[in-house]
Amino acid sequence: MIIMTPLLCCNDVQLVYDSFLAITEYYIAWCIPVNVVRTGLKDADYVTPIIRPLFNNGNRIRIQGNVIATDSCQNKYTVMIAEQLRNRLQKSN
Repeated sequence: MIIMTPLLCCNDVQLVYDSFLAITEYYIAWCIPVNVVRTGLKDADYVTPIIRPLFNNGNRIRIQGNVIATDSCQNKYTVMIAEQLRNRLQKSN
């Protein structure tokens, strides 16, 4: 648990505010539930065998509580999905 007592004794308002925001963002990321991605027969066609393990890996890391690593996994598969959809659109035109 993060204790804010040392921050309350500080005279620098900007430092206290920045620290408060960091602590608040940490608790929001930790406490707000996130939907877990499940893949099945009715999933979108962009869920390929390459992207499915990334979904599962991101879910496992999020359950363990590592939000920063989960965001990096999410960025990886978001880029892969965007590239796949872009290539599909170029082929259709």
